[in-house]
Amino acid sequence: MMTVMLLMEALCAILGSVQPMLFQRIVSLVVTNPRSFPIADGLHTAHRNSVIHRDLKPENILLPRKRPLDTPVKIIDFGIARIIDAPRITTNQRIMGTPLYLAPEQALDGPLDHRSDIYALGVIAYEMLAGRPPFDGADPEALFDQHIRATPPPLETYRARGEIPQALQDLVMACLSKSPAERPDTMGVFQSVLNRL
Repeated sequence: MMTVMLLMEALCAILGSVQPMLFQRIVSLVVTNPRSFPIADGLHTAHRNSVIHRDLKPENILLPRKRPLDTPVKIIDFGIARIIDAPRITTNQRIMGTPLYLAPEQALDGPLDHRSDIYALGVIAYEMLAGRPPFDGADPEALFDQHIRATPPPLETYRARGEIPQALQDLVMACLSKSPAERPDTMGVFQSVLNRL
């Protein structure tokens, strides 16, 4: 396992050095391909097994340092993951997760399901495409408020018109919907849109 980890780097390191990423690179990171379990595929597997991550962020996504490698993309740190519909361990509620990537329902300490992870993946995809996250508050409370109330700027604010396929822009913005019901219903739906690009 240690050898595998040494051959990988966190997505946040790539975001810090190559911004914004080309949409083809983003699609290759999140869509199933023969050499890896990309991000969407890993989440789809977790969700099919009734597990939600609750803290998906670039620091928790490991990529091979060099391609081609047989090493798959890894989603790590399921430390605050939860089984969907499992009883809460305590009645003392508290917001868990990284404020920059929290779904609105997490910021409100509301009920969570797999669509909370889909929101976080939307934030990551937005950051990969725009070179910056959709929201940037000075403190956690400001970020919570933006996740709950603010509309992210269109991706074309940061990229040339037509540079990002409209279907990809629409998918990312749908993932960032305030209401879970307006997000892609499953990671399978998310993947099917990307597979058509």
